[in-house]
Amino acid sequence: MALFDSGNLRLQNNSNHAILWDSFGNPTDTILAGNEMMLGSSWSINSWTSADDPSRGQFTLKYDAVLHRLTINNRPIHRAGLELHKKDYYILLDDSNSRLVLEVSGDLNYQYWSEENMRWVSVQSYSMCGNNITCGVFSLCDPQALDPCHCLKGFEPVDGSLRYDEFQQGKGKRRSYAGCLRKTELFCQNISSSSNDRFLQFDKVELPPDGMRLKIDSTERCESTCLKNCSCIAYAYYFNSYCMLWYNNILSLKNISSDIENGNNNHPSFYLRLAASEFVTT
Repeated sequence: MALFDSGNLRLQNNSNHAILWDSFGNPTDTILAGNEMMLGSSWSINSWTSADDPSRGQFTLKYDAVLHRLTINNRPIHRAGLELHKKDYYILLDDSNSRLVLEVSGDLNYQYWSEENMRWVSVQSYSMCGNNITCGVFSLCDPQALDPCHCLKGFEPVDGSLRYDEFQQGKGKRRSYAGCLRKTELFCQNISSSSNDRFLQFDKVELPPDGMRLKIDSTERCESTCLKNCSCIAYAYYFNSYCMLWYNNILSLKNISSDIENGNNNHPSFYLRLAASEFVTT
């Protein structure tokens, strides 16, 4: 058995040096620099089941010979750190101290080794929910779902559909969805309404950008501050006495349940303002 400077671990016959097995030809969740992923071979990498369980998880990165594209769970993706070399094989863009990791969440992270910090640092990431405009306003993007885009409770699609096939076509054309519209107007904006607005809690979402931060000492006061302003449509409260408020609309939220299940639970709850009628059960 031999471990090379490239990181390739090789098992070979001592008498004739025939290669019996090597890690480059049998990658797990990681592609290292120098590993040539041949187009004609059946290579793939698979995510772990969880952060501490290396058994095969839900996601697989491979080359699709029919689509002539890299795919994750049969969804075409961009190169995300891999370069097609002489139309024969994929290889990492950087030829030293770099790696590509298929995370438990299905995200594909391109990383390099930092000697200064003595750790791997992410420099590029591919995700079905890679930015906050993927699915449009008032929507939720779930990177693990077959149809990633969904309207939030109390909303409906502007253009009638947020299905995956249209979502993928939209990404290819570099456009984003218009998103979703409210089904019922808020109390502030509807003088005929006889009840107040309420907030729906989300516990496993990545907070949208562009919130306004205020120094407020309790969750109750944060909620009250938002409720008194008709333009405020969502809030979140950090336990270091910071209140985040969002006005007019929010860009698509990202479901991060897999991150939380694997130990990254630093996100506060997100509260979305809805008409009280949206909470009535029949």
